[in-house]
Parts: sequence; structure tokens; C-alpha cells
Amino acid sequence: MRFARFDADRVFNEYHKTKKLREEISIKRHDMGPDSANTEVRRRLELSRRVQELSERLKNNAKNTPSATELEQDLRIASLELELYELKVGREATHKADLAIQDMQRAQAKILGEITVEVKKLAAAHGYAFVIPEKGSGPDLPVIVVGVELADITDELIAKLNGNSPPK
Repeated sequence: MRFARFDADRVFNEYHKTKKLREEISIKRHDMGPDSANTEVRRRLELSRRVQELSERLKNNAKNTPSATELEQDLRIASLELELYELKVGREATHKADLAIQDMQRAQAKILGEITVEVKKLAAAHGYAFVIPEKGSGPDLPVIVVGVELADITDELIAKLNGNSPPK
């Protein structure tokens, strides 16, 4: 019986599709990066300044006057707009991050499947019964068993564990 091994980290990292996936992720991060973040920061700053300005004007205005009542209403509205904006931006950012993670996981699973298929082909071509991926910080790949018929001992094992005699 022949055995083989391979460096799972190196295979995953040097596979051209993995490199392409990393480039796509980098591009997505760049696209979602500074410009959109700056726009969001500017909008939040505008809303915050509006709330602050209205608060100052309200402090300097005589209480129980029509203009004070109007300023209080404007301040409530501006405060709610700021709160809603912060909730919306937070929700959208979380949703975008979730979608990006799901895309990455699907792409990684596809790549791992392709690696597994190739390992099986190589093992069969070279007569290896077992191919064991060495695992480091990289992806989890299964031990590949090729060309070996495995006896199913499930029934016998369950019977022994349960104290029964195995079926014949």
C-alpha cells in the first residue's frame, strides 16, 4: 500500500484560482473603501453639525416662544435623521460584509473541491492508496482514499457496543 502527502497550505495558496479570488476580494474591498466611507463620514458630520447648531440656537433662545417651539421640533427631527442614518449605514455595512463572507466561502469551497478532484486523479495515476494533506493554517482538506475497497463494519461495531452478537 502506497501513501502520499501534500502541503495543503501551499497548494491552496499557489493555485491560480486562489490568487484570482484574493485579487477579486482586494478589488471589492477597495471599491467599498475610502470613497464610500468618506461620503458616509461627510453625511454623518453634516447631520451632527445640524443637531449641534440647533441645540446651540435653542439654548440662546427664550423658552416658551414660538421660535423656541419650532427649534425644538427641528432639533428632534434632525436628531432622528442622524439616528436613522447611523442605523441604516450600520445595517448596510453589516449586510455587505455578510454577503462578501458568503461569496468568499462559496468560492473557497469550490476551490477545495477542485483540489480534491485533482488529488484523487493524481493518487489513482500514481497508485497511492492514501493521500494525506498536511494541515497548517490553511484550508481543511480530507484524507483521500483511492482504489481501496473498505469493509463496512458499522453493523458489527454497533452490535458489539450494544452487547449483541453481530448479524451474520
